[in-house]
Amino acid sequence: MLVGDPGPEREGLVAGLQALARGESAHEDAAEVLRRAFVEAILHEDRARLIAALDDALLGLRARPPGYYAYRATDVASPGRV
Repeated sequence: MLVGDPGPEREGLVAGLQALARGESAHEDAAEVLRRAFVEAILHEDRARLIAALDDALLGLRARPPGYYAYRATDVASPGRV
């Protein structure tokens, strides 16, 4: 699962997710990342295609696929769209 762009912020999120996997508590950002990942997976039209696209993105073969939140950000940035 892609949790952000490479860098210190992503490292912190990954550490938080690993803590959750061990049954420990994590910073609230980790919960937000999980919530967003679940929403992206649930709302995606073709989960098999989503998995393939994420695999390619993890391998660096292509950019991360735009998802629900990217669409919402575009929608908010373009007033008057319905």
